[in-house]
Amino acid sequence: MAIPKKQSFNERCYALLRKVPKGKVTTYKALAEA
Repeated sequence: MAIPKKQSFNERCYALLRKVPKGKVTTYKALAEA
């Protein structure tokens, strides 16, 4: 049985940032609410 790896805070942030399309703008607030 494999133990799932817990994502670090930075990994979660980068995962959200990668979802922002090129040329689009987001805010820290929008990322925090996601």
